[in-house]
Amino acid sequence: MLQPPPPYSTNQPTPPPTPTEDTSISPQDRGTPSSVTRRPLPPITTLSESSSGNDSSISPDAKRQDEKIKKLTGSVEALLFHNAVLVQANPPWYLKPRHAEDIRTDTDGKLISGTRTALVERLVWDTIPSPKDTRKAAQDTAYRCIFLMTFRTFMAPDELFDMLVGIYRMCYPKNLTESEFVEWRERCLHPTQFMVLIVFTMWLEEHRLLEEEPHISLRLIEFLELIKPPSPLTVTAQSIIQSITRLTFATSTTTTSSPHSRLERRAPENDLSSFQPSDLAEQLSLHEFKLYSKITPQDCIAQATQSPKAGCPKARESLSAFCATHDKLAVWVTDTILSNHQLSGRSNTVDFWIKVAEKCRNLNNFASMSAIINALSGTVISRLNLTWLHVGRKNTLEKLLKFNEPSGGFSGYRHLHLHAEGSCVPFIGMYMTDLVHIKDQYADEDGRVSILQRQRCNPSPTTLRRTRSAMNFIQNNLRGATKEWQAKFWSKTQEVQRSEVTHTDIRKGLVLVRFQSQFCCMGTVSSTKPV
Repeated sequence: MLQPPPPYSTNQPTPPPTPTEDTSISPQDRGTPSSVTRRPLPPITTLSESSSGNDSSISPDAKRQDEKIKKLTGSVEALLFHNAVLVQANPPWYLKPRHAEDIRTDTDGKLISGTRTALVERLVWDTIPSPKDTRKAAQDTAYRCIFLMTFRTFMAPDELFDMLVGIYRMCYPKNLTESEFVEWRERCLHPTQFMVLIVFTMWLEEHRLLEEEPHISLRLIEFLELIKPPSPLTVTAQSIIQSITRLTFATSTTTTSSPHSRLERRAPENDLSSFQPSDLAEQLSLHEFKLYSKITPQDCIAQATQSPKAGCPKARESLSAFCATHDKLAVWVTDTILSNHQLSGRSNTVDFWIKVAEKCRNLNNFASMSAIINALSGTVISRLNLTWLHVGRKNTLEKLLKFNEPSGGFSGYRHLHLHAEGSCVPFIGMYMTDLVHIKDQYADEDGRVSILQRQRCNPSPTTLRRTRSAMNFIQNNLRGATKEWQAKFWSKTQEVQRSEVTHTDIRKGLVLVRFQSQFCCMGTVSSTKPV
């Protein structure tokens, strides 16, 4: 008879079962030497015996199926494997998850959504399968990674910690016989407790527990210190405590600067011509990657979903700083071009930034490349027709602009990201758009949480050297971007355009005067020749 699942206990350790009826045997009486107080257990039949045709409880259809499997395979092991799979697919009620009805899956068994309690239970609930299903294990590992990456958008970290501890200390189901209790303890309790510790390890080492929830690390240590012998998980608990200590006092590795770098020379401030385009592109890449490396998947998902539960009190600040750099760099590029009063200076500056954008592409710094070509292709700069007549690298810019086309969901940038080797600073705008579309298509409803996103991380760059003069030059110019830059640049570009039109009229007049003077000279010479 099925019993309703008892609630999880979050503050009490697992007690042994108590006797309820005459048919159940208390595990507390296992050590009693007297056999008077115990009823004899029914004889235990093996799996091979239960598979034989002598058992009258097996239906004729099941017998025929067993005989068919034996006949096709010619092996008793194949029959045992088949029966083990059936047992795994239909476990006893006391081994089943207690909130499985709150999980929604598709026809293929793929998880769609579920309540928070059911999702946390699915995170750690494990029963020893026989045989081991490697495909299911891979799916469970992928689910744990997705959950730990996104849980801050739909629940508080302290709530997750309490749920995990509650599952670790869960009570046994009621009305179990002694053999059922042993099976539940060995196939459900111990594996699930082990998975709780595995999830804590993943949260600690891969999903920024110390950075975003440092107070939980103290609670975690207090919980782990309660796991002592004879518990089989004592060694695992002590290993997690050592990991917390190691990560807490670990020193972060930063990119070292070279004292003999070729960029360490006297360079006047705000003088763009004193830097090589490749050098400036390298320093831009280091600056952008430093900002990008601070962004967490939770920041992106919280920004796209506008979730009030972000976990970290400074949530989305890193993402905002990284996105703001894109606009600041575009402002800087535009300002350096419009600040040149000479036609040759403006055209040379455009060529300079095209070289920087090309170098950024080679360094997989697609964020800076996008900002530069956006500035060069914007209305403010593109309307300077006379300046563009003197630009020598327009063909290179046209090739780069193909990546910036929004058609196909920025298919050009997606191709670059897909084939990038090594470190990468992505153009993050299209990914934020993807998250918004996913959120709109798979919105949370009926109190269920939709499991959606995953994030790719990139390794830290190790081949570029940070240079103080170039980095200070970049940071000073990026900080100089004002909020009123659109009106300022529009007024400035109109002024420059008028000067170019005037300059063009003067050139046309000079060419016309020169042509007329040459024509007059030719007429004078021809009139003096003898007929």
